[in-house]
Amino acid sequence: MNEKSTIKVLKECTDNNLNDLNELFKLFDKPRKLDITIVNDMLSNKETIVVVAVRDQKVVGMCTVAAYYTLTGKQGVFEHFAIDRSNQGTGLADKMFNFAVERAKKMGVTRLMWTSRPSKEKANAFYRKRLVPAPTNVYKYDLK
Repeated sequence: MNEKSTIKVLKECTDNNLNDLNELFKLFDKPRKLDITIVNDMLSNKETIVVVAVRDQKVVGMCTVAAYYTLTGKQGVFEHFAIDRSNQGTGLADKMFNFAVERAKKMGVTRLMWTSRPSKEKANAFYRKRLVPAPTNVYKYDLK
């Protein structure tokens, strides 16, 4: 299936690809409905990209890479990595991961951080093959 897929950076969010992204968001524990204005605002930021896999004009995979500066250099986070169920296990995730890492390097990112819920066993198995566990805890503070 993934032979026909194209990996690229999403340049503009349209109604069609917004619907596809929303379908992919249903794979997460707490799916949210995306807002086209917010997505396009994010896409206009040169420090944030959305990598997508497209097959037959449909987005079948996605990943966000957001870069930011710290006192020790430019770092980045991976967010919302998802492949639709019909493309899981086909090698498409590897292609998307490698593409996203190369794009992060071109953005000047020196370290990427990635989090995943422990309940996502298949996803964590994929990450453990490619990433090194960080000796840290992750905390959040909701501002809204």
